[in-house]
Amino acid sequence: MAHTTKSQRKRIVVQEVQEVETFHNFRMPPFKACNHRQKFLFNAARTSPFVIATGPAGTGKSYVGAHAALQLYFEGKIDTIILTRNPLPTGTSLGFFAGSESEKMAVWLGPVIGTFKKLLRTKTGSDAHFNYLVGKKFIQYQPLETIKGSSFDRTFIFVEESQELSMEQLKTLTTRIGEDSVLFLNGDVAQGNSRNRNERGYREFVAMVVKENEHSEQVKAQDPTHWDATIIPVIEFTADEIVRSGITRKVVSMFERHGV
Repeated sequence: MAHTTKSQRKRIVVQEVQEVETFHNFRMPPFKACNHRQKFLFNAARTSPFVIATGPAGTGKSYVGAHAALQLYFEGKIDTIILTRNPLPTGTSLGFFAGSESEKMAVWLGPVIGTFKKLLRTKTGSDAHFNYLVGKKFIQYQPLETIKGSSFDRTFIFVEESQELSMEQLKTLTTRIGEDSVLFLNGDVAQGNSRNRNERGYREFVAMVVKENEHSEQVKAQDPTHWDATIIPVIEFTADEIVRSGITRKVVSMFERHGV
């Protein structure tokens, strides 16, 4: 609120309070898929306890996942949305950043936080609805190290930049899914990080899930009600499905053609 008068700041605060008071009347905008994979991902994130979205930047994976998470929340099917990722450039610690645990995580979750804010923005352009959900802890930023040992019920766990996770971290995350919860892994198997000692973890994990789904299909053919018949949706986007911009599609395709 820099360069504003006291009366202007007061009007802004009053306006935001009024917008929060109308929060419970807020309706999510209808989801409009740009292609069949976005539609498949959206439906999977609303109906499956575990979903994997992979593919190049700009394909809308985060947008689709955020939209599904918020719809489930407003429909009363989940109570909490947890946003997390691996803060890889600092190792596994957030201690080098000032502020609370939540403030430290917000640094790394900036892009996906922006997506949630966009979906929740009021008609006047305010972030009041998003701030309300965060203030009431309906949306939380949680470091990976605090997830270990927990069990999440009625929770949507949104994992950003999953390609930066090791197989050990993936094992920790994927065994935390409780009742009426969703684990949403969002990443790109083509991206790596030189600071990740096991940058192939996500790629190998996705391949393992795809192989496991073949086994589950066989079990399902014999007994559709068996727990081992559960299919874990894996939605793999391609450069042809980039919707961010033409130049993003061009650059991603360039890297793919040159094997970089």
